[in-house]
Amino acid sequence: GPETFELQAQVPEKHGRPQLALNFRRAAELTRMPDEEVLKIYNALRPGRSTKEELLIMAKELEKKYQAKINAAFVMEALKVYEKRGLLRKE
Repeated sequence: GPETFELQAQVPEKHGRPQLALNFRRAAELTRMPDEEVLKIYNALRPGRSTKEELLIMAKELEKKYQAKINAAFVMEALKVYEKRGLLRKE
């Protein structure tokens, strides 16, 4: 569960690996969500699958409905990259 991932995150954090620690914490948030929701996020983040608006809505939902702040930030970061590289689905 989430507690296991938090414990796993503490090791790389202590050894100067903040990105790895963040990945464990992101995984911890996902364990608190229904599998179909996780799959929905995975599919939405595939290049060319989502519009800017759809990803914005998804990020807000992650933060409000699931308190998944790390995953919401991840979606927003993906959105910026996709926008820059032309990987968003057109309206």
